[in-house]
Amino acid sequence: MVRHIGSGNCDGRRTRATGVGGARGAAADRFQRPRRRHDRHRHADHRRHRPVRRRPFRPGERDRHPGTGRDAVTFRGYAEDDGYYLLPSDAERSVATGLLDKRLFDVAYLADNGYGNDKTADLPVIVQYQQESSAQSLARSARALPSARSSTALPSVNGAAVRVSKDTAEDFWGGVQGGTGLRKVWLDGKVTASDDVSAAQIGAPAAWAAGLDGTGVTVGIIDTGIDATHPDLSGKVAVARNFVEAGQPGGDAPEDVTDRHGHGTHVASIIAGSGAASAGKYKGVTPNAKLSIAKALDDSGNGTDSAVIAAMQWQATQVKVVSMSLGGAPSDGTDPVSQAVNDLTAQYGTLFVIAAGNAGPDP
Repeated sequence: MVRHIGSGNCDGRRTRATGVGGARGAAADRFQRPRRRHDRHRHADHRRHRPVRRRPFRPGERDRHPGTGRDAVTFRGYAEDDGYYLLPSDAERSVATGLLDKRLFDVAYLADNGYGNDKTADLPVIVQYQQESSAQSLARSARALPSARSSTALPSVNGAAVRVSKDTAEDFWGGVQGGTGLRKVWLDGKVTASDDVSAAQIGAPAAWAAGLDGTGVTVGIIDTGIDATHPDLSGKVAVARNFVEAGQPGGDAPEDVTDRHGHGTHVASIIAGSGAASAGKYKGVTPNAKLSIAKALDDSGNGTDSAVIAAMQWQATQVKVVSMSLGGAPSDGTDPVSQAVNDLTAQYGTLFVIAAGNAGPDP
């Protein structure tokens, strides 16, 4: 069961959308999720866009219980790329003007990425404010939002990560509609580790011969942590911090960056592995570099946009180059993580090296 900001609800074969007004329904035969595809980078004029008729709740309709004052709410359902959207009539204008992230209504994405009621009692969002504010002011404003359980300031995007209680999400929706100085409300999207295969030949031996082996350099990594006990990574960690949210796998100890997934250790060894475990045969591209480790992906290899942004903000104050071998939903460059890349680069001169191309078009 997936709760949407401002929506009533309709059930798909594997999903249920629950409105902020408490509406619940079943429409398995009317609304079906599209097949997942990997054509995410198609141009907009090639997108699949199949509208579904708009219809209101009807008194006495089987298994439908609209929330208070929401009997007249209608829905527009459509498939676009690999998403399936159900837009309630009272949220369409906010989506069109850019106040609401339309992923908040992508029932396919929400169900596939663990936002359902069987997975979480909260809806994680990122709110951005119109007026530039300090980190303290951002956190204070976010905590004051109706139904906000917790907040984490994200000053690089002039916003904050907020967890909204699903039980009282209609109060949050009322606050958004009532005007709270918000510029945009984003779904706090999911990211996951990527790039499991490295290029075998990138000219590293020539760089070593020229004396470019990472000596005197510290490289930042945002990933699943590190196995600092591995012989190739012994003594490599200069500084470390855990940004995984408490309650998530591996997120209960701020100073513990232990990699229980493996991807972060894999990336660290590519960057700075000494080759000690193989008598020098398998060493990293910059074997003499040190590492700044930010664990933002949990022990399952997944994380949130807000955790990644928080890690980016921290890394930008530590190092000049940061590896981000991770990815999420395709973007036009206006999402919070993309904004953080631009703003932090402008502020600190940090180079963020980010995975790309892992979810290209179909062959």
